[in-house]
Amino acid sequence: MKILLITEEYEKLTVGMFNVWSTFCKNLHPSDEVTILLNKEHWFASLKHNADCKEKGSKKLQDVVSCPFLVPLHQVEEMFQGIGNKNLQWFLRLLCLLVNEIVFLPKIAIWFLYILRSKDFDVIVFHHGGWPAGAFVRHLLLLGWIFGAKNRCLVLHSFPSPYSKRLKFLELIQERLIGRAASKILTVSKAASAALSKRNFMRPIYVVYNGIQTIEKPVKKINKGSALPLVGFLGAFVPTKGAHVLIEAGQYISSNCKLELLGKGDPSYLRRLEGLAGLQPYHCKFSINEEDIEAFLKNIDILVVPSIDYEAFGMVILEAMVHKKPVICSDFGGMKEIVLDGVTGRVVRANDPVVLGRAINDLLTSPTVRKKMGQEGYKRVKTLFTVDKMMDSYYHHFR
Repeated sequence: MKILLITEEYEKLTVGMFNVWSTFCKNLHPSDEVTILLNKEHWFASLKHNADCKEKGSKKLQDVVSCPFLVPLHQVEEMFQGIGNKNLQWFLRLLCLLVNEIVFLPKIAIWFLYILRSKDFDVIVFHHGGWPAGAFVRHLLLLGWIFGAKNRCLVLHSFPSPYSKRLKFLELIQERLIGRAASKILTVSKAASAALSKRNFMRPIYVVYNGIQTIEKPVKKINKGSALPLVGFLGAFVPTKGAHVLIEAGQYISSNCKLELLGKGDPSYLRRLEGLAGLQPYHCKFSINEEDIEAFLKNIDILVVPSIDYEAFGMVILEAMVHKKPVICSDFGGMKEIVLDGVTGRVVRANDPVVLGRAINDLLTSPTVRKKMGQEGYKRVKTLFTVDKMMDSYYHHFR
């Protein structure tokens, strides 16, 4: 099977989806091959020749191709921010975007047609981090439909954004066209499927859970510097990931512990987190580290995933479970489909620092419960979230 994987990203805040697709490439059938198509601004495009990226690749990976053209939507995004009048700003952006589209679409259409003709692809996977997100994948999906490409699978890894007040009618039309253009639409959790099914795609939204390798890697433990239990957060420092909720929850933790947060993100939000950590009178310490992710997960005692929006799955939860760590997550989105409350960890009300703090405190006071939850989490991953299960599901939908 010849697979064309088209994906669109801009900032390298997390590598969760990169890890999913690199795992996908490594575990294809021996006779299969995959070509990856990226938007020009994709962070991986500038790294594809690095040794680290080659190590992540696969013998089945035939090529990584970057689009030679910038997507107009991202060219005009910040051009008119200095204009005070929001209505004028919106009108100028829309006008500039339409002019750019007239120039952009013929170029990308000719280029994409050349890509399709260069190989007789059996399936095209259009990976979208969310909906509607960027225009690159949407353009190519519609063009693939027009050009008669077969097996066009749209994979959405997040919840849809709210409709625009001004452009809702156009967005409804766009969704209807996308629903017609895609042979199938897939997502990563039942919660995301339910949310996407309410949109105007007019077709079923199938679920394929992400999978992970369940073999633990040998990782050297890091000296924590104290005997205190370590509560960890791993993810992008953006408000939707809820790191501020975790820090605020510290005032409801009576047990001594250490809090460590690892990730990258918005500098202004980081300053907000540091300010919160300095003001809260609790026993956790706030720090941002750049250490190895595997070592970080190996050394924590509890992982907390306090996301408050757009969390359709949560790959970091699986990564922690492979290391036999209990996970406390919020009840938003697909996370509660991974964590079994009271069995592999705790599921608490989203955006509620009180219940989050009490849940953390309960596990801190029960080392035996933490260990048992970690073991049960590992069993759950091996049962439901393996790479083999993910690959079988994708192959089922690709045919």
